[in-house]
Amino acid sequence: MWLEHWDIHTIVASAWSSISHDNAAYILAHKLCRTRIALTTWSESKFESVKRQKLHLLEVLNKLHVLQESRPLFCDESSLKVPSLNELDRIQHLEETMWRQRARSL
Repeated sequence: MWLEHWDIHTIVASAWSSISHDNAAYILAHKLCRTRIALTTWSESKFESVKRQKLHLLEVLNKLHVLQESRPLFCDESSLKVPSLNELDRIQHLEETMWRQRARSL
């Protein structure tokens, strides 16, 4: 899931930036630690919002469904439905990838 995101290379490059120290093992350990912290922070900020986005889209689609049962949808309401469904599909794909990766790490 991370590798599909456009921002991952910037996060890793900035965390991996060089530090000055004589011991190569210390430099590697420090870079790995900084990269882990940067990726954890980035992941929480980017992918925690996936849950909120999914809930919001489900709420919008539910409201449209309720409206559609009571009356025909207006043009602007109809035009909102397809992009919302497409975005929900994209978010569900991200969730599936996330769960697959988590299952592999167990």
